[in-house]
Amino acid sequence: MKAIVKNRNFIVFLYIFSGFFLTGAGYISWLYHLMEVETAWNLDVISTVIAFLFQAAGIGIYTLLVRLRPGFVSRKIFILPLYVFYVFFLVPSMFAPSLTGTFLFGFIANLLCGMIAAGYLHSLSCLVDYGKRGIVFGGGYALASVAVRLVSFIGNGQFLKTSFALLLYGLLAVVLVFFANRCAKVIFNGPVETDNGPVETDNGDEKKIPGIAMIAVSCAGLFFISAVKEMGLCFPASDLISGIGIEFSGLFYAAGLLLAGFINDRNRRYGVICVLATSMFSCLILLFARGNVPGVVLWALNSFLFGFVSVYRVLVFADMNRNNSTKMKNVPFDAGCLFGFGMLFGRLGDATGAQVGILFGADHIGPAIVASVCFVLTAALFPQMYRNCK
Repeated sequence: MKAIVKNRNFIVFLYIFSGFFLTGAGYISWLYHLMEVETAWNLDVISTVIAFLFQAAGIGIYTLLVRLRPGFVSRKIFILPLYVFYVFFLVPSMFAPSLTGTFLFGFIANLLCGMIAAGYLHSLSCLVDYGKRGIVFGGGYALASVAVRLVSFIGNGQFLKTSFALLLYGLLAVVLVFFANRCAKVIFNGPVETDNGPVETDNGDEKKIPGIAMIAVSCAGLFFISAVKEMGLCFPASDLISGIGIEFSGLFYAAGLLLAGFINDRNRRYGVICVLATSMFSCLILLFARGNVPGVVLWALNSFLFGFVSVYRVLVFADMNRNNSTKMKNVPFDAGCLFGFGMLFGRLGDATGAQVGILFGADHIGPAIVASVCFVLTAALFPQMYRNCK
């Protein structure tokens, strides 16, 4: 039992599970309150576009702090307030009677949500064995999705709307302080020996592009993949009011995450093939089936396929730090500090894709054209993305 508790992979798994459980449930609590507040603002713009941009900003802030002030990020004086403030700002975002309070504090909570996510992504990239990162991340997210579904049953489905949910959020915050502090001590106290997979060698048939270009291709590819997925398989938050529960989709998301984690650990190239297929499927849905398939079916497909995108875009940059003593071939020395860029550019793509869908409204032709252009760009980048993973 002690060996399991001391296992870095297991500790990071629990860290990711607790982190996504807290932020995922907190986001849903805020979303429920948004639907109760009367406003002329478009609910989808608030809950997806703006919220995702704040999450991306939070990831960027944490990533920058790790690069510039690593000593500060590893201390309790930074870790403890991060989780305390997140729970603190959740309170007015869930219960504020005014639009200003609901929006302002909700956006701050989303900013902190991004920083929390970046924290466990940092631990994933530095502490988890290369061949287990997919299942550690995908499994942690999957279990958290199921946990959110289970707690949502409490109180006839009202639990996440009540003040009692804050007790759960406070408990999760305490647990996260422990995991974050423990992982930070290991990361910042020196190099970590991990099982980092095959050592890269020169291959005359597959010449890799230079490091900076590799990073640029990865960022652009993840942005377009996320945007296409969001345009093709994202649906209005108002659908929740008409009977499609947001917790319901969590079960399909969990299934996609688990399968994606397993596939990516077998071979990263299988993972990039899966997300390309997801982008193609999203375009096909927009072109041929968007108005002919029941909304509940598309919600389920959206959640399941998003699991593949979520896992892949995290692993792309986590793998650039897969060996703390010998850097990957052709990757700049400091590329390990970009551990959050996968989710950051993914969130930017999510926000862009959601905004395109909102702008065109019920018209499916416009999003289909934009998504097709983005897919063509993704396909053009695919050969390099494929070559630069193992």
